Amino acid sequence: MVASLGQAVLKSVREWLTEGQRAWLCTIVQTWGSSPRPAGSWLAVSESGEWSGSVSGGCLEEHLLSQCVQNRPESPQLLDYGVTDTDRGTFQLPCGGRIQLYVEPLFPDKSRAHIEALLAALDARQPVARRIDMASANAELVVGERIFLICLAFPGCLETLPGRPPPRSPDRPSAPAARSPRRSAGAARPR
Repeated sequence: MVASLGQAVLKSVREWLTEGQRAWLCTIVQTWGSSPRPAGSWLAVSESGEWSGSVSGGCLEEHLLSQCVQNRPESPQLLDYGVTDTDRGTFQLPCGGRIQLYVEPLFPDKSRAHIEALLAALDARQPVARRIDMASANAELVVGERIFLICLAFPGCLETLPGRPPPRSPDRPSAPAARSPRRSAGAARPR
């Protein structure tokens, strides 16, 4: 099975945390206008300066990398890019777009079990969301069949869905399989 980009990011985070490094998980919370990556996309940065994922196709990654490695934020931050004329000129987001990011510090002792559980749910193809209390920075997993959206509900609750739609339930049948238009030379024609 091929891992999604989100799973690849989380596997990098797990590796860094296992090595004893801190990391920061940058999540797109919301976008306005044109945006190269959708809400829920991740960029992870290790304290040694390694990175995995993308939140802007290159416009913001270098800035986030330097901010995380140099400043080493201890608490979560909600960052807005593309709001001011200076932002638009500095970061050159496409077509005047705007991106809001949640930058979450991850610690080897406190965050590794959460990342392991999230990866296990994704590997098992379970619908899963992360619910983050922005006041306390506590993150929990919500696993279930009714998780469909990425949402930001104020005050203080952030939910992100890391990349896999829920499986079809019996009351929502999947679409019929497509048929190939090609036939072998000796195949009978339908009547």
